[in-house]
Amino acid sequence: MDISNIGERILNRFRKPQKERALVFVDYEHWFFGYKNLFGLKPNIKEWYDSICTRFQVEEAFFFADFTGIPVLKDEPGHIRTVSDSIIETGNFAGKNKKDMSDFVMLDYIYRKAMEYPDVKYFVLFTGDGHFQSVVKFLRNKCEKKVIQYGVKGCCSKQLCDAALEHYSVPTEDIKPSVYYPMIIERLDWAAKHPEVIVTFMNTVRYVSQRNEISEAIIIQALNQMLDSDLICKKRRRVDFNNSVLVLSANWDKLQECGLWSPKS
Repeated sequence: MDISNIGERILNRFRKPQKERALVFVDYEHWFFGYKNLFGLKPNIKEWYDSICTRFQVEEAFFFADFTGIPVLKDEPGHIRTVSDSIIETGNFAGKNKKDMSDFVMLDYIYRKAMEYPDVKYFVLFTGDGHFQSVVKFLRNKCEKKVIQYGVKGCCSKQLCDAALEHYSVPTEDIKPSVYYPMIIERLDWAAKHPEVIVTFMNTVRYVSQRNEISEAIIIQALNQMLDSDLICKKRRRVDFNNSVLVLSANWDKLQECGLWSPKS
């Protein structure tokens, strides 16, 4: 019996297994606008990145977008730098279609990094664009890589998801319409103090949507749910001698009872 390295073998039993190495590529326009338009949310970059790091040793993480050309993205590099300095500005590249150009730049990086990191087994792609189906197949079949794909729920190409080894949709939990109740209540609270303002269903939708940069469809869903729950109701209001309109009216007692509003708010 060989006992020359028995101590090392015993120690190895208690050592944590090494994490697999991975490269991460994020189509940030897909993430940002998918969250904004469908859920009225902003990406929680650090939370997502930390979840990746619990499983992988991330060698590099690249974030791609036209940060300078799209006004709402101009402050996003500051948030991204909490996890990575590899921020790739795609707006500096010539091209008629900026989104297609962002995809092209990201694809170019993926192909090059596959050659530069032959020993890295896992590639994590955050995108939902079907353009990336071919590169996933290339990584899998030609480079023997394992591809993990993330995408915004409701914005992912089925062919892309099927091509990856693993697919995950974010956000991981359904966003409930009640998340948007405070935005609506804030508008109704203000209108209650300005009786000259006529608050209809659709002008409330447009106001809350534009003020919070959220899809009108989301606010319509939240308003309908509040109507069904009797948190708000519709009342007819006369606007002149012969005309009246349906306006929204808050059930302040029920809102207070549910903890959604207080007289001091």
